[in-house]
Amino acid sequence: AGAINYYGDKINPLYLVDTFEPNLVTHEAVKTSPADFAYANDFQEVEMYFSNYNNVYLIQGMIPKVLTELPEHPILFLHVDLNDATAEAEALDKLKSRLVKGSILLFDDFGGPGGEIQAKKHQAFAESMKLSLLTLPTGQAILVV
Repeated sequence: AGAINYYGDKINPLYLVDTFEPNLVTHEAVKTSPADFAYANDFQEVEMYFSNYNNVYLIQGMIPKVLTELPEHPILFLHVDLNDATAEAEALDKLKSRLVKGSILLFDDFGGPGGEIQAKKHQAFAESMKLSLLTLPTGQAILVV
């Protein structure tokens, strides 16, 4: 939101795709977020927060299924944070053709306890593109196409 406030409508459209619900539904189970304080409780809360920005669009649903609702634009930045290795791999597979030279992908759960399976999927994705991940001390990784 800070970048949106700073740049306003000068930046490309931003699509926020999520369930916008406090429970995480994964291929393994339904979990409550370990950081409830950091997440919105419902779609209306997020919609209200971004209502002043003409270039922010919300798409509610389960990824990867809901990705069909995204317009066919090139993806310049993709923040991957689904907390589900299988869903992340499926989403990357669906969106791969829309990445362009210079696209930046941020993998939120690359390192640290509990992120091992996701890290393997992210690494495999990078290798499939003949690229290398930059691992960060935050437990994240960046991929520049």
